[in-house]
Amino acid sequence: MRVIYEALKKTGGATDAARLVDAAKGMSWESPRGKIAIDPATRDIINIVYINRVENVKDPVKARMK
Repeated sequence: MRVIYEALKKTGGATDAARLVDAAKGMSWESPRGKIAIDPATRDIINIVYINRVENVKDPVKARMK
């Protein structure tokens, strides 16, 4: 939604596809998940992807209580 809103602001409310796409190229903004941008050459979304690994581990505090 933000990209559409900002692109419409840049085009002065014009809604033809070519102008909206050109207006969106190179945009970047902060989202709850970090910085997001639109690559001006490919129009691909660029964002950071976090990969976490969760292992079954014992709680060290509880282990000392025994």
